[in-house]
Amino acid sequence: MAGVLTGRQEVIRKIFASELLNIGSGIAPFNAWLLLRGLRTLELRLERSASSTETICRWLKTQPQVERIFFPMDPDFPQYELAKGR
Repeated sequence: MAGVLTGRQEVIRKIFASELLNIGSGIAPFNAWLLLRGLRTLELRLERSASSTETICRWLKTQPQVERIFFPMDPDFPQYELAKGR
């Protein structure tokens, strides 16, 4: 796990002066490298996940054993327009 600490300069100083020991240290170099490596392919992995999900959803709709699919990005979902955010 990793994160970013942002805020006003006086708040950042207070955190580094007193609370940093309670929340942990900075990320190790190797972990930072792994994080950056993963971020480089994040968009591709998310696109592939969305594509696979749509394919599975279409297949499930053809299965008589499946009564209902709860997937907001399915055009048949009642709140599809809301889920699209458009």
